[in-house]
Amino acid sequence: MNGINSIQSQIPASLGNFTTPTTLNMLDLRLMYHYTKVVAPSITKAGISEEKIWSEDIPGLAFNYPFLMHSILAFSATHLSRTVKGLENCVTTHRGEALRLLREAVLEISSDNTDALVASALILIMDSLANASLPTSLSPTSLPASAWIFHVKGAATILTAVWPLPVTSRFYKFISVDLSDLGDIINEKNGSISELVCFDDSIADLYPVEYDSPYLITLAYLDKLHKEKYKSDFILRIFAFPALLDKTFLALLMSGDLSAMRIMRSYYSLLRGFTTEMKDKVWFLEGVSKVLPADVDDYSGGGGMHMMLDFLGGGLPSMTTTNLAPGLNIDINDHFMNP
Repeated sequence: MNGINSIQSQIPASLGNFTTPTTLNMLDLRLMYHYTKVVAPSITKAGISEEKIWSEDIPGLAFNYPFLMHSILAFSATHLSRTVKGLENCVTTHRGEALRLLREAVLEISSDNTDALVASALILIMDSLANASLPTSLSPTSLPASAWIFHVKGAATILTAVWPLPVTSRFYKFISVDLSDLGDIINEKNGSISELVCFDDSIADLYPVEYDSPYLITLAYLDKLHKEKYKSDFILRIFAFPALLDKTFLALLMSGDLSAMRIMRSYYSLLRGFTTEMKDKVWFLEGVSKVLPADVDDYSGGGGMHMMLDFLGGGLPSMTTTNLAPGLNIDINDHFMNP
């Protein structure tokens, strides 16, 4: 139960107190139509599962799970607001209600609501990326420069809570592999040195990587990211990466270990390169592409590793306030900023 409470605390609080019962008005119906006809196909085009799931299955589930309904309507409003004015309040209201209801839903994770939770988490990740903005943005729908990070981390935490997915899940054959899966690399030992090949000259001195190296798991996952750049669900994997750092590497990063920071710089280079390349093809990457500077030291949150440490709760948290035990008990007070 402590783990679930920790997960709940990591989901951003809603934008306000919404107590009106969930009902669909004409605008909501328009948003649902827009979602099924336009937004859902764009998710499939981005390589996140198949169209039937997003166009048929997920909308059907939404009528049973209000948190999913609000997630869908918020994301649809975000897309429609690109061409239609006056939807700003609609975006923020549905986003806030989705977050509020999700905080309640994670207390009762079951096989019945797993797909709804996964879908809602993925949709909120995409919505956060789409609404990322520079500090100078005056749009009511935009999130602060680093807020997208906290929302992605919160959504990714939900994904880790429901893993591994049951075979009955609609998402099983598409994203059934644990986002931190490293079994093939860890189990296939040849002596004391791993077979990882350096993918970034800036960290070449860390190779060859020994099996007892505290950087092995993180470097192995980054290696998989480089090799799977254009495979299905890569967007999910690359943006969820900082949320899934193993506890040993996490401790090194928080203590200021230079090699750990250099590895995160390598990740940032991959993240920004992919986002820049895909922003014209995937509409919900346009927002986040604007807040990722060419040089990580120019990050608006403070430069350098501040961006990556934002994933850990903002700034550099004390080791005494962070539970590094196995599982989901990464418990940092006020882990996410309110949008």
